[in-house]
Amino acid sequence: MGRDKALIEVGGKTMVERVVERARTAGADPVAIVGHRRPELLPAAVAGLVIGDEQPGTGPLGGLLTAVSWTPCQVVLVLACDLPDLDPADLARLAGAVQGARLVAVLTGPRGREPLVAAWHRATTADLRQALQSGARAMHEVLDGLGAAVAEVPVADTASLRNVNRPQDLAVDRSEQVTPSPSPARRAGGLG
Repeated sequence: MGRDKALIEVGGKTMVERVVERARTAGADPVAIVGHRRPELLPAAVAGLVIGDEQPGTGPLGGLLTAVSWTPCQVVLVLACDLPDLDPADLARLAGAVQGARLVAVLTGPRGREPLVAAWHRATTADLRQALQSGARAMHEVLDGLGAAVAEVPVADTASLRNVNRPQDLAVDRSEQVTPSPSPARRAGGLG
């Protein structure tokens, strides 16, 4: 995108605000944004949610490990900031699917698993550390390594999985007002 995707406005709110709002509506508490490089650029409503990434430079896997270490909760909901239309009902179903031998639940859609829309039990911490130490960076690799411990939760409406990676991804619905916010920062991720 050439700018911080978290700060791009969709429907009058930044994408990170939309993801945080959806996580809260699904029942996530507390909510954190892991490792945003320029928290001073975030809207006031979410700026105080930033926690430092304990594994900088290791991508979403490092961010997940940071979140699992930070939260007092047994289940951590992991959401990418570039999915502004997530359905809170799907997110709540994800969190509810983590039980018993199912230590992870991942949302699935037409492209298969959405590894950055998942719920992780704290019991996976050792697996996450081992994967990171072995050089893994892709979340799908970690999910594949967990085998039967991963529950797949089908998305209710595939439109909720709109992923904004390119400028043309913004204007999916002509009736929606979309305003890109300029930012000197490049790529930053978040967990809701």
